[in-house]
This record gives sequence, C-alpha cells and structure tokens, in this order.
Amino acid sequence: PVGAGHVIALRRSDGSEAWRYPLPDSAGIFGGTVNGGAVWQDRLIVGSAIGRASALRLVDGALLWEVTNDPHVTEYRARPVILDDVVVFARGDNVVEGRDARTGEQRWSMERPAGLSWPVAVGRYVYVMDGPISMIEADGTVAWKHGGVTFPGGGTSFFRGTVSSDGMIYTLGTTYLTPNEGTFVFALQPPVRP
Repeated sequence: PVGAGHVIALRRSDGSEAWRYPLPDSAGIFGGTVNGGAVWQDRLIVGSAIGRASALRLVDGALLWEVTNDPHVTEYRARPVILDDVVVFARGDNVVEGRDARTGEQRWSMERPAGLSWPVAVGRYVYVMDGPISMIEADGTVAWKHGGVTFPGGGTSFFRGTVSSDGMIYTLGTTYLTPNEGTFVFALQPPVRP
C-alpha cells in the first residue's frame, strides 16, 4: 500500500465501523501498514512499517502510547504477541524486543541472526524461529535455544513455525553443509514445557 493507512475497529454485531485511527504516512513509500495487532486488557497494540508501535484504547481508538524509531532502520511488520504484561515485537532490523504493555517502555531487546521472525506465544514463553529457535521468558531470559548455522560447521536454520499448547514446535528448517542438505518440516519437543 502507498500512503497513509488506518487501524479500523469493526463492530462484531453488524460489521459497521466503531472507530478509525489514522496511521502516519511514510512519504508515500510504505504507508502506515500494520500486520494485525495484539489485544492486552483495554488496548490494541500495533506496529507499523515506518518504525512506530502504538497502543490504542479498544473502546474508542484513542492513542494511549506510541514509540517512534528511525523508519529507515526499524519496522514492525510482524504481528506482536503478548506474554504476561509484555508485548513482544520482532523488528525489521533483526531485533526482538519486549515492551511494557501499559507504557510502551522497552524492557529488553536481543539481536537475532536472521531475517524477520514471527513470534509465537504459548504459556510462559515466546518462541522465536529465525535461525535458531529460542524460547524467551517475559523478562527476556532465553530458557532454551536450539539450532542455527555456524560456518564452517553447518547446521539447521529454522523459520516460520508454530507451537502447540503442549509445547511441540512445528517449523520449517533448512540444513546446510551436511550430507542431508535441504529444507524439511521439523517437529521438536523442547525439554522446557510451556
């Protein structure tokens, strides 16, 4: 999409518009596009392609907080997830960050080795699959990590997965520098349970 966009809330009963929040333009390049959002208590938390994360009040779309980053460095295209009172974003500059859902204040961040990841929240953990698979707690502690590629050693790089309620991870992975190179579907049961 080109130009500014909107976050629009529709009424469940009849699909009519309840409110609309205009997203700022990005000089006509990407607009204010978002990828879904996450609901926490009384708010919808969204990220945009121009480096902004915003919390909007569910009842009327009023802005509760906003974080602005350099749009040439950071984008919030992946849908955020909620873990306790932390909203977890995967940014376009290969950083996963945890922000306070009440205030937007950054609690933690960690660099990731691969491209855009899509976090998945199950139980007490956020799972990030973008190279290695990491299980991250609400305070940013990595509880378990698996995979990734090292050179010259090789290994498996994981991406685009999901997690069942019992903690089984289903993901795609590409194995490099081994006799069995290729892309496969993996089912992994970590020793840490959600």
